[in-house]
Amino acid sequence: MKKVFSLMAGLIFTVFGISAQFSNKTMDVGGTPRSYRQYLPTGFNALTEPGVPLIIAMHGLGDNMTNFSNVGFHYIADTARFIVVYPQGSLNAFSQTSWNNGTLLSASTNDIGFLSMLVDTMKVKYDIDLSKVYFTGFSMGGIMSYHMLCALPNRIAAIASVSGPMSDPDISGCNPGRSVPIMHMHGTADGTVPYDSGPLPTLSLVPTTIAFWQNNNGCADSTVYNLPDPAADGITVDTIPANTCNAPVILWRENGADHQWLYLPLNDVNSATEIWLFFRDKIHPGPSQLALENNVPLSDLSVIYVQQEINIKSLMPMQEIGIYNLQGQQMIELHANDQLEIKVDMSITSSQIVLCKVMSNGVLRMFKLVMTE
Repeated sequence: MKKVFSLMAGLIFTVFGISAQFSNKTMDVGGTPRSYRQYLPTGFNALTEPGVPLIIAMHGLGDNMTNFSNVGFHYIADTARFIVVYPQGSLNAFSQTSWNNGTLLSASTNDIGFLSMLVDTMKVKYDIDLSKVYFTGFSMGGIMSYHMLCALPNRIAAIASVSGPMSDPDISGCNPGRSVPIMHMHGTADGTVPYDSGPLPTLSLVPTTIAFWQNNNGCADSTVYNLPDPAADGITVDTIPANTCNAPVILWRENGADHQWLYLPLNDVNSATEIWLFFRDKIHPGPSQLALENNVPLSDLSVIYVQQEINIKSLMPMQEIGIYNLQGQQMIELHANDQLEIKVDMSITSSQIVLCKVMSNGVLRMFKLVMTE
């Protein structure tokens, strides 16, 4: 019996899952395997708790997703109810884990595509709120947060960078087209990424980064607030918000701090907590939906179902195909090996509606397949 499919792009669909744990995942990005580590808050169930925020947190140069996942966001996620994902960088020319962000120590991988796909994946699996997607990172990861905002301003509600200013290429070429909430935390005694003198090649200094966003957001002057100093760590912290901005720009000046992430009770503040407090009420006014809506029309796909078999044809070489049921459980995963046509055996399921993922030339396309007699 022949069945006809209707393809509906950009629909919201969720994955069943109750979890309170870290898990490591991989995905294919244009033929390159990429890894990430995710944390779902305690008791999370996407079927009954849709629309949670997403934080993507990126490690620094030479670090990794497992080590950076200990910065503390998962403790906050259990009560604040957000998902946090720690992507893994790739090796640069000096065999250091890095990000492709326009600096001299950049990797050469398609990190913009990878991180955008991560947002799509979290939407498809867990029905995150696309107006509450936040990027943060330490050092090279903070630099990458700015780079992602410049590249994909319609996908990011706000960013927070710790010890990572903007790259020179981003300073000269970034045009987000809107005012964006910005938080920057940086030690004045940072011996790795200087605060206000002796800039590294291809990197701006903190005052230049802050001035860029104050200008972008239409800010006036700034006000300095001194925080209490209970910890005997030789560090004092000032918060310096800009005034009359269309979107907030706030600098956390960590006087005497080196290249570091601050934690309670060793320090006066906890970086992860302050970043979430900054993020929690920031909402993108018009976020892009799934990337397929903006990049690839579904007209380049042909899908035919005959005798419990799907025949998928694409004008672009396909790398990966996944079929999910409406509970989000993966039923089928195939590596298409750049074929333009592939057949998928559907005899293992009697579902009348399934979710289909097709990866073509590094672009992720997702849609529902509704089968009718």
